Amino acid sequence: MTEIGILGMVISIIVNNFMKNKKTGRFESYLKDIKCPICKKVFHPRTKYIKFCSKECGYKNRRGKKQSKEAIEKRSKALKGIPRTKEWRKKMSIAMVGNNNGVGNKGKKRPDLAGKKHPGWKGGYWINNGGYKVLESVYTNGRRIQEHRYVMEKHLGRKLKKEEHIHHINGNKLDNRIENLQIVSNSEHYYIHHPEYVK
Repeated sequence: MTEIGILGMVISIIVNNFMKNKKTGRFESYLKDIKCPICKKVFHPRTKYIKFCSKECGYKNRRGKKQSKEAIEKRSKALKGIPRTKEWRKKMSIAMVGNNNGVGNKGKKRPDLAGKKHPGWKGGYWINNGGYKVLESVYTNGRRIQEHRYVMEKHLGRKLKKEEHIHHINGNKLDNRIENLQIVSNSEHYYIHHPEYVK
């Protein structure tokens, strides 16, 4: 091969961002040194996607992207003077139905298919690993609560305290009739289920 041919090949390799590795003898990707836009340090990037010399410079760049004062003032002026009444909130909630950007109507894209109206409705409860029925639906306004505690709270007309436990008299954890439920303390509940440890 002539010298001109070799020179042309070398030029084409450099232009196409490939260079021969002296150790391995293979042609590898060649990237030119670039300047970091934050600290102005010249560095050699490992890939073509790297734009900053270090993570610190990358974080500084990310933190630096703030909204302009004009944009903030414009938004605050548009929202100023709007009373946040229940009617306004309801109107906004209805307006956001079907919104695909992940906000509005608390995730319910189709209220006409929510809760009992949904074809996949299974009663609004599930059985946890302990064998208790857990409610998490229209009955409790989305609050997660075990059914036996919910039934007792409705019966008493107040919320149960943390130290108040509910005992199933017949031993069936799914039988949550009020006649089958009894309020006991933590220690009493333990001794009911472990009579051999009663002093």
